[in-house]
Amino acid sequence: MRDITVPKLNSNDDSYILLEWLLPDGDTVPEGTPVAVVETAKAAEDLPSPHSGILHRLVKEGTECRPGEVIGRLFTDEDERLRYLSAPPAARAGDQDVEIVLTEPARDLVARHNLSMDMVRRLGKTIVSRADLEPLLAGGGTPPADSATIARHTPSRHQQAVADVVTRSHREIPAGYAVCKVIVDAALAAARQATEQDGYVVGLTELLVRAVAGQHSEFPVHFATWTDGGDVMLSDAPSIGVTIDVGTGLFVPVLRDANQLSLRAVAEQLLAARMAAMRGEFRAEDLRGANIGVALAEDPIVLAQPMILPPMVAMVSLGARQQEPCLGPDGGLSARSFVYVGLCYDHRLLNGRQAGLFLAALRDALQTPEGLRRLTT
Repeated sequence: MRDITVPKLNSNDDSYILLEWLLPDGDTVPEGTPVAVVETAKAAEDLPSPHSGILHRLVKEGTECRPGEVIGRLFTDEDERLRYLSAPPAARAGDQDVEIVLTEPARDLVARHNLSMDMVRRLGKTIVSRADLEPLLAGGGTPPADSATIARHTPSRHQQAVADVVTRSHREIPAGYAVCKVIVDAALAAARQATEQDGYVVGLTELLVRAVAGQHSEFPVHFATWTDGGDVMLSDAPSIGVTIDVGTGLFVPVLRDANQLSLRAVAEQLLAARMAAMRGEFRAEDLRGANIGVALAEDPIVLAQPMILPPMVAMVSLGARQQEPCLGPDGGLSARSFVYVGLCYDHRLLNGRQAGLFLAALRDALQTPEGLRRLTT
């Protein structure tokens, strides 16, 4: 008999949720076959079977589990599995199918403090006393049922992960911020033309992603990342993380080798990312490996300073489109569209001059005929 344990999937989470078992009890599982889906704070991960054998599930779907916790077992053959199932409950206390017996004082404690049976099961005992439960309360349990009712809000696991990243960014990165104004009438016209001619939806976001990717060779430090040892690593190609929030939480999927992507490919990948966010289908690998970010704002937010997401050193921001009056060559009054494009940068590596040059290059790409020609071909 061998155990299936939960690995450490990322450095931010101390626990995960077992979303789904992919195979039923009693199935023969080859080594490496995905047997379960575990949700981290950022995405869902398939857990491959560490060995071959006959599966026996210990943990129910929807249960919180921690790195190193045993969630299932693999048996050499059916006879070994049947012997395990016929053993006394005390011999298989980790199995959720085993009935847990609570003493009267323990039942009273569970009721008064709203302790879940999942917490009780993790004690690994089939007979649970009050003394067994007291360490759970000392670690910060649920307040007693008869305590005063207080309105509380508990952030989702995903939002707690966002909070950890933002806290780390504020703690570790001395950020500077610069912003420029970009007239986008020509860019909007180019986007409309691409949409009409080629049949895929393009907007300022897609053009900006291509513009950022096009700066990789000229501004390599803007695409650098910090290593665990404190060194700075330059990247071979731009991998751009784009913020997406469709009401299910903030995600930053990565467009890899973005300088090799056509405008159509950028549009298709961003559309697929938005659909994945809506459906909760992101995998951890979809969210890893960015070396620069693009943060998107929607109306009414016209200017926003984003957080730099470690280990990156720069984050571009795009504000909502605005209009302003302007005088034409003949003195006539008309309206034009503009956006604010910002750059939040790690001041340990980049200074205001480099930030200004980078923003000027983005402005030229989005505002000049030659720049737009490169972005749309």
